[in-house]
Amino acid sequence: IRRNVLVTRVLEYLDQRQVIVVSGPAGLGKSAVVKNVIELLRGDLFCLAFRAEEFATSHIDQTLQQAQASVSAKQLLALLAAQGRKVILVESVERLLEHSVRDAFSDLLRLARQDQSIQIILTCRDYSLDTVLTSLLDPAALGNTVLEVPPLTDEEMAQVVQVIPGLKRAVENAGLRKLLRSPYLLDKAARMDWSETKTLP
Repeated sequence: IRRNVLVTRVLEYLDQRQVIVVSGPAGLGKSAVVKNVIELLRGDLFCLAFRAEEFATSHIDQTLQQAQASVSAKQLLALLAAQGRKVILVESVERLLEHSVRDAFSDLLRLARQDQSIQIILTCRDYSLDTVLTSLLDPAALGNTVLEVPPLTDEEMAQVVQVIPGLKRAVENAGLRKLLRSPYLLDKAARMDWSETKTLP
């Protein structure tokens, strides 16, 4: 499911803001959307991707060392000075809230404030969005925009059924349709037997 509308929206937001937060409930495809964005950008821009837990350290240089980069953040930025834009993806940023030490993430935001060519894309589960904004992003005073990832549309579900016809019976059931608007749950459903001989759950 390509979800081109969401990918295009992230790209448009990157033209307007330095930090983009892609938010939504678990299983709705936040990671898939930002992965497609990075795939489109990395041909022309320098892109880095991290898990949020990698920033649960006392300094960003420690994060880079754990990622087996042999340079400090200052050296890395000097090497990339000629690049017009740098895009950094941090997956599941809400997990940083579980750690008492997250200075490396503050370092990243500080670097972005000093160098406006650094752009940051964050994924975040919806239930932690307000806390992430107030605890992590607001103190950094960086312009940010939130993109809410919605459940699958009727058109997107029809695309799936076209490729996996066995899902048609499940998707057409009113009781299951709302549940199956989650790509994660739809993927699980695609592995089940939905033939007429089976009773619908």
